Amino acid sequence: MTERLGQGGMAEVYKAYQTGLERHVAIKVMHRHLTQSTDLVTRFQREAKSVGQLQHQHILQVIDFDIESGIYYLVMEYIQGQTLADYLAKQKTLSVEEALVIAAQLVDALDYAHRKGVIHRDIKPANIMLRHNKSNQVVLTDFGLVRLADENNLTVKGTLIGTPAYMAPEAFRGEPLNEQSDIYSLGVVLYQMITGSKPYSGDTPYAIISQQMNDPLPPPRQFKPDLPGEVEQLILKALAKNPKDRFRSAAEFYQAIQHIQTTQNTGHSSHSMPLLPADLSNRPPAKFNQWLLLTAGAGSVIFLITVAIVLTLLIGPKGTGVENVQAENGGVEQTGQQDRETTPIAANPTTGADAASLPDSTSTVAVVEIDSGNSESNAVNSSAEPVGMVEIPTGRFLMGSKFGESNEQPEHDVLVDGFYIDQFE
Repeated sequence: MTERLGQGGMAEVYKAYQTGLERHVAIKVMHRHLTQSTDLVTRFQREAKSVGQLQHQHILQVIDFDIESGIYYLVMEYIQGQTLADYLAKQKTLSVEEALVIAAQLVDALDYAHRKGVIHRDIKPANIMLRHNKSNQVVLTDFGLVRLADENNLTVKGTLIGTPAYMAPEAFRGEPLNEQSDIYSLGVVLYQMITGSKPYSGDTPYAIISQQMNDPLPPPRQFKPDLPGEVEQLILKALAKNPKDRFRSAAEFYQAIQHIQTTQNTGHSSHSMPLLPADLSNRPPAKFNQWLLLTAGAGSVIFLITVAIVLTLLIGPKGTGVENVQAENGGVEQTGQQDRETTPIAANPTTGADAASLPDSTSTVAVVEIDSGNSESNAVNSSAEPVGMVEIPTGRFLMGSKFGESNEQPEHDVLVDGFYIDQFE
């Protein structure tokens, strides 16, 4: 091993040199203390299994998986480049042509993964690499939250897993995620590349979750008035609230992108691509039960105060606890600073304990992810915070629904006091 590339809640990633083949590789090593958890070891093994079966130019390649002296590790392709998140931080917005080229490569990778029965579940700019080569080839990374189509035992209905700003609305209703959920996440990335902002960017994770579930999608032309109509329709279709209104598959999404690229190159416009109903982006979301009575074991009073609000927005009556999971980019060397977006809301936020450890059976742990560059309000007051903790500032979000049942109305503003939580890194 030559250097450490980074670390997260689940593992550390190192750059290494493979002498036999005379090449650099990346090694993802699971934290030793987490190997006592059967669930987390199984998840780590599942990542190896899922990505190991994928051989695609736009998907990070897993070379080997093994255990040595009780240490689990993945050997992966080493990529020299930068994340799309870093690239967007510098460029702010991309041209329509460049954004579509990047999106086409990602959709191609998703189509391949979906046909292999693999759902990514955490597509975002920080998990997308741009190789340092002339073609700026795109590589989809970090399959740590992946779900295999034939494995359901590790993901309980009601589990929230991913990054709220890029998650599909059905995730917050506790519904199983599928190919359309990945399509939605990629739609958010495309929206961000072209407009320079994410569709929903509240001051707090709670606000973003509420917006994703309840608010109409801000039209991309609101930020980019000269955006071609077909490109806007492409984005709106990918970001439809109802999964049935999105592209039926990544292959269909890819064909739609190719159609636009062809018409742009020829200078002829066509409406053969399936378009959205005119009112789709403003269609109110389907009704759902937003309320859940939470119970927890002794010692969880502080947790209930800080987390009950977000869980009532996330899970229906059959929802369960939410997994505490952090995934890391593997096999990458980045030229810019990558934002670390996962912030756990832990059952005992005053202990400073490792937030990556599993909760006991009486606890409920919610994982939400915060874009560290989203707002100055996310800054940490290092002079006042307890050791090992990070400050979540006071913020507001909308609770309730304009379109829900009578006991869910009216939509009203709620203030959540600031609090401290365990810090991953």
